Order: sequence, then C-alpha cells, then structure tokens
Amino acid sequence: MRVCSSALLLSEEISSRAIIKDNIMKAKEEYIVEAKRNNQDILYDWIHKNKNTLTYISEDEGCGCCVNIFRVEGEIKILETFPKEILL
Repeated sequence: MRVCSSALLLSEEISSRAIIKDNIMKAKEEYIVEAKRNNQDILYDWIHKNKNTLTYISEDEGCGCCVNIFRVEGEIKILETFPKEILL
C-alpha cells in the first residue's frame, strides 16, 4: 500500500517552482486528495473544467479507494484555482 501526504500549496510555493515556457509562467504540481465521494467530484470537475488549458494531466496514480493522485502542468493562474480544501 502506498502512503502519501501533501502540504497545502500556496501561491508563493507554486511561484517558486515556476518555469517560463512559451512566454507563459507555468508550474508542475502533484495533487493528493482523499478518495471521498465529494472530494472526488470536486477533483474531477476541476480537471474537466481545465483539461483544455492544462498542458499535462497524468492518469490517476492513486489507488482510488484511499487517495487520488494527479500530476498536472499548466499556467500558474490555473493551478491557483485548484480547490486546496480537498488536499490531504
């Protein structure tokens, strides 16, 4: 069994890992969410809403019964809209 933890991501933390790509400030993040029904709905709604603006979305790397884990890359302004209240 894979055990995961995540700290709350703040704008300054995202900005400190930013890269400039195509003259747009982007970052890569890993989101770990406890696999509760409401959390999963919020997570998948966010991914669906932003799928055309994110430059990378991994497959779910979590087990799905305990945690959902996604790696994403995109513009910082999009990553900052992630609902941090559902992070583990």
